[in-house]
Amino acid sequence: MELLPEVDAAVDALFWDRDDAVKRLAALRTLEKAVACEGARNGISPAADSSSSSSSPRTCVEEIRRLGGVDRLRKALAWDDPDAVDLAASVIAACSGSTARPPGARAFRFGNKHEIVVRECDYVEGGLGWRVWASAVVMCRDMLERAEELKIRGADVLEVGAGCGVAGFLAARLGAKSGAFVFQLQYTFVFHPSLTFTDYLPGVLANLRASVAINEANAPMNDPDRSSPCAFSVRHLEWLSAVPGLVEKTKRVGGGDGSACAFADAAAAAAAAAADALDPRATFKLILGSDVCYEDPLPLALARTLKARSPYSGPRTTASAR
Repeated sequence: MELLPEVDAAVDALFWDRDDAVKRLAALRTLEKAVACEGARNGISPAADSSSSSSSPRTCVEEIRRLGGVDRLRKALAWDDPDAVDLAASVIAACSGSTARPPGARAFRFGNKHEIVVRECDYVEGGLGWRVWASAVVMCRDMLERAEELKIRGADVLEVGAGCGVAGFLAARLGAKSGAFVFQLQYTFVFHPSLTFTDYLPGVLANLRASVAINEANAPMNDPDRSSPCAFSVRHLEWLSAVPGLVEKTKRVGGGDGSACAFADAAAAAAAAAADALDPRATFKLILGSDVCYEDPLPLALARTLKARSPYSGPRTTASAR
């Protein structure tokens, strides 16, 4: 049990000593040392002494999780300290076990003919949107079975909290309509893409654009489900702005759920978000979202956003994995 007291003390230090650069860095190094033996046991680093079962690597990782250390490590990713951020990211990856995949393309097959390829990034870049979660896969299977009921063919589609965008890309394969120029007020025409992916983290939006490039390059030829290619768009959409005053009341740590902000300051991030913002006039007949609410005040903000983005005045159903 020799490592466990050190792990306990280090996790405590990430909270109580978070404003002390020296102490918090020492705590992170202790946690890195504790989880390193897990990599050793799996052949990632020089072998550890397997006879020392009392301080097994699995026990150290489980202790970090049990103490809420992963959440504190996520907050550490927002610190203005590159060494601390690197160490925190390394420990988070070790605590993620088999889910700690490196960035890269990943393929999903739905039915007999729909293979969707998306790019997954890493947690530091994309927060909770870094990978495709099981709920999105479940929703895609449901979409495949209910495509006619959901009236996907010919619909203009919005995916909220898109993450890697697997549901939106499947909707495109199932016949979401091609982009069109839509008449707007003041005698202007605005190009309305058929499928719009939205999220709010810079890293997620960049990763979505990479997935769009993959899918545009690999679009199936002579697809009987499509008469023309689907047009994609990636846009910033902050749900909190749908509720007056909520943005000011709610502080997003580090630009998101532990994701590294790609900008040097808040002003630069705000300017980039404004440049990528979804047209406030845009509405969509079909809105998709899977596993997108995980803390307050997101449910209220999402409900207001969906109401604003739907062209219907009455209640409608939004496809969502449960």
